[in-house]
Amino acid sequence: MSSRRPLRPIFYLGPPCEVILQDEFWSELRSVGALGVCFSRLSLTDESPGASQLMPLMPERVRRLALKAVGGKAVPAVSAPAFEPDPDLYEGLPWPAPAMPAHLAERSTEMKEAARRAVERGFVVQFNDDKGYFLKFPTGRINLESRHLCDPAVGRFLVARALDTTANYPSLSAISLDGVNYKWEIKPGHLDDVMAEQLDDEHSRRFAERNGIAMQRVLDGRERFRDRLQHLSNDTVEDFVRNRNGVAGALEWWLEEPDVVEWLRFKSTAVSSFLSTAYTAVKRHRPNLQFGVMWRMPAITLLSGYLPRAVQAYSDFQMPKEYWWAGGFAGQKGTVINWVDTLVEWNRGLSPGQAARWYSAAFDYPLTPGYPVERYHDEAPPAWFETAVDDQTRKMVEACGGPARTAPVVALEHTGTHLTPNELRGILRVMQAHGIERYVFATWNYVPDDCLSVIAAFAHGDA
Repeated sequence: MSSRRPLRPIFYLGPPCEVILQDEFWSELRSVGALGVCFSRLSLTDESPGASQLMPLMPERVRRLALKAVGGKAVPAVSAPAFEPDPDLYEGLPWPAPAMPAHLAERSTEMKEAARRAVERGFVVQFNDDKGYFLKFPTGRINLESRHLCDPAVGRFLVARALDTTANYPSLSAISLDGVNYKWEIKPGHLDDVMAEQLDDEHSRRFAERNGIAMQRVLDGRERFRDRLQHLSNDTVEDFVRNRNGVAGALEWWLEEPDVVEWLRFKSTAVSSFLSTAYTAVKRHRPNLQFGVMWRMPAITLLSGYLPRAVQAYSDFQMPKEYWWAGGFAGQKGTVINWVDTLVEWNRGLSPGQAARWYSAAFDYPLTPGYPVERYHDEAPPAWFETAVDDQTRKMVEACGGPARTAPVVALEHTGTHLTPNELRGILRVMQAHGIERYVFATWNYVPDDCLSVIAAFAHGDA
């Protein structure tokens, strides 16, 4: 037998959620050693000939049982609320309580019973916070939290949905908050470009005033941040790398533009306020509901507004994102590539190697000898797991308060270069070495069989 501790997944489960009605689904989860599921969007499939998209998405890639849940092939459908809401919970909010179509009432009852039976079988069943999924927004990426962290009504809506969801599905044991963050990229036009953050508006200004923050300094700080990055010479990079590496040196560098620090303070204060308010309100009514908080890689927590050690006070566990792919959105290799490419574009004469060294020093992110940023789309060598992955994972665990309070989110891609089974194995091995025993995998719907085999090996302690 292996002496390694099992590292077991909780699978994110996207639509069609009706897959939980199949005993075969739970048998598969048990066979791969899964702890349970977390609904990424608790919903019902409402088939509609006029729907603009198929359910499930990407039917050529989705797992067989997900197709079986909708009759064996993708169908035109929309995701509908999975229960009839309690209107009293939404009183005074500017958005309506999402109503479940009446013809789905029987399906809703079946789903509640399936969740209850899963818990009886020893599985955990959790859910993601509702970001206004069933409200009318222009795109799926534009939702309540992305529209405004500083609007108190957004937090109240999140709490209302959490209380309503758990009243209807009492077997749910934990809520995960995702997307409560600001941006961290500098590539112009990127979806997560810091310069595209919504800051100069009524809600942000009111929040800043309540917290003793000068909003004009916040806006000036963001401009100074970009301006400073657009004036990096080889000499300034060498000075930074050699003489300003580390907390004290880096702080000295940023304090030369104190408005930059005010901009970062605004973001972290807004995120902390949102999370602590939501945590307190949920716990007041659901003290036994576990409260998990997701955040980005340690290298970019400050830019995204997170202070993970402070978040320990208003969370039961934290869910740092082990997102490592290149290209697409939100993967760390992709972020490093974007920063390096943009810094080179902004600063004539700066080489990719110099830009990478500056990023490494500024964000305390180790580079890997023999695996330059230019090769980040290639499969990573063993040394990368021993440097970058090990460094960031160690910092995750310490920031969360230890392995027991750490449940990372692992994914293979987000429209970028997919991680290979070997890369997934390397990441899980590092997590295991740091004492982590559970994680959330995003998502079950699209996990390839070769990667599922890797997941099962770690879950059974055989990796």
